[in-house]
Amino acid sequence: MNRSRLAFALGLLAPALLLGGCSDDPVPKVAPASESASASESPSPSGSSDPGDEDQKALINSYFAAVGDSTTTGDTSAFLKMSSRDCQNCRTLASNIEGAYENGGHVEGGNWDVVEIASSSMSSDVGSVWNVDVQTSLERWYDGSGKLTKIVRASTQHFGVLISRQDGHPIVRDLRLRG
Repeated sequence: MNRSRLAFALGLLAPALLLGGCSDDPVPKVAPASESASASESPSPSGSSDPGDEDQKALINSYFAAVGDSTTTGDTSAFLKMSSRDCQNCRTLASNIEGAYENGGHVEGGNWDVVEIASSSMSSDVGSVWNVDVQTSLERWYDGSGKLTKIVRASTQHFGVLISRQDGHPIVRDLRLRG
């Protein structure tokens, strides 16, 4: 399968993989990534250490911790503040979490812990691309009447995260599942 077909297939699978799932299958939900933040293959110098890298890694850790917190509270404002307004997948993730809390619903579990951050071999003219592995804990989603509606298994999710700068600060520009 050529790269563009693989990227297209992953784009179609993304809605099924980011957040949410029925029974024992993790079924995260993410919208297709925007074309404005597309990345292209380009080798990145190994061993290079940009002073902004540590800021970007700190943002990534804070971002996914905030996603985990929002999963257990329904308040997505913290990670949305770290997201570009152009990040469609960030908005979709927030919408899915907020939807779980409509009409008195709630989620139990939902830790999102970054286990690895590595500079990607992908590059973008709008920022830095990072490969991020996130360990998620078991989640149980309940509706307003207390009925269990969804179970999401603990798993390791593999993300591509595009970080750009806005007002001099790093910000999540795009978020995609990677294979």
